[in-house]
Amino acid sequence: MLIRGQTVQQTAHGLGYDSTTAFITMFKKGLGQSPGRYLASLTTTFR
Repeated sequence: MLIRGQTVQQTAHGLGYDSTTAFITMFKKGLGQSPGRYLASLTTTFR
């Protein structure tokens, strides 16, 4: 969802999270970085 251009808030809501903070916390636990850093790393990878 994030890769498709949705905001973190839209992604969190679309996945059923009650808050953006809860989504970011779980994202960090799963991937070891925030959604913003993750997207930045993808952008750097594909340039």
